[in-house]
Amino acid sequence: MYQTILKDFDIRMLMDSGQVFRIAPCGEDCYTVTAGDHFVCLRCAGHQDAGCGKDGAFVEFSCTEEEFLSFWHNYFDLSLDYGAIKETVDPEDAFLQAAVAYGSGIRILRQDLWETIISFLISQNNNITRIRRSIEALCDKFGEKLDTDGHSLSFPEDRPFTGASFYSFPTPEAIAAGGLDGLQDLGLGYRDKYILAMAKRCSGAPGQEFLASLEQADYDGAQAILM
Repeated sequence: MYQTILKDFDIRMLMDSGQVFRIAPCGEDCYTVTAGDHFVCLRCAGHQDAGCGKDGAFVEFSCTEEEFLSFWHNYFDLSLDYGAIKETVDPEDAFLQAAVAYGSGIRILRQDLWETIISFLISQNNNITRIRRSIEALCDKFGEKLDTDGHSLSFPEDRPFTGASFYSFPTPEAIAAGGLDGLQDLGLGYRDKYILAMAKRCSGAPGQEFLASLEQADYDGAQAILM
C-alpha cells in the first residue's frame, strides 16, 4: 500500500471524463483502475476539509510504492502542476473559470497507445455504458488474469475488490488470432472488423514500428498516418 496527498486529482471525475473506460467504483470512496497489465485499487478521502480534486486530497493506492512510482505516477500525469496551469486562466473569463471549477480534478491520463486506439474504435457511435461493457468483455476473453493478491488498503484485509477478477488489456496478437469469430457476442457490432484490422496492423515487429511512428509523430503527422 502507498499513501500520498495529491492536488487537482479526482478519481470520480476521471472515471466520468470519457477519456478512459477501465475505472470502476468498488466501495465507498474506492475505485479499481486497470491499465494494460497493471491493476490498482485506490481510496480517495478529503484532507484538511478538502475533497478529491482540490488541494490536499489524501489518496491510498493498494500497490507498493515501487509500482506507484514506476507506473501510476506517470499514468495519472502527476509530474505536471495542473494548479499552475489553472492560475494562468484569466480571472475575468467567466466561461473558462467555470470550466476549470467544473473539471477541477481531471488530468490527461498517459494511456498506452494500443489500448487507447482500440478503446476509441469501440467508442464510435456508442455510449459509455456499452463501451465499458464491450472493453471488459474483450479483456475477459483475450486478456490475462491479473494477480491482485498483494493489494490492500489501510485496514488489514481491506480488499473491496475481493471476489472480482481483473484482466489485462489484450495484445494485438491475441485479438488477431481470435479472428472475427472471436469478436462475436462482445457487443461490438459493426466495429469488430475495424478492431480486427487494427489488431493485425499492430501485431508483431511491424506493428510495434507502426505504433512507435505514431508516438513519435506530431499531431498532423499522426493524423496522416491514421488516415
